[in-house]
Amino acid sequence: MRIARRFNDENFDQIRASLALTTLLSLVPPVAPMLGLVAVLPAFQGVVGEVDRYLVRNLLPERGSA
Repeated sequence: MRIARRFNDENFDQIRASLALTTLLSLVPPVAPMLGLVAVLPAFQGVVGEVDRYLVRNLLPERGSA
């Protein structure tokens, strides 16, 4: 129980969330120009479509039934 108490005392959930956000934000600057370059080159058109489908399938929420 000592580990659980320390986890709560030192606010590890906040630290973990901050680290996750910082990591994601640090990945955006190098990825954006790479995707822009890949989108311009005709040899990578299939890759761009696959990445687009992957992101839509995994990051966007499912549609609700209406």
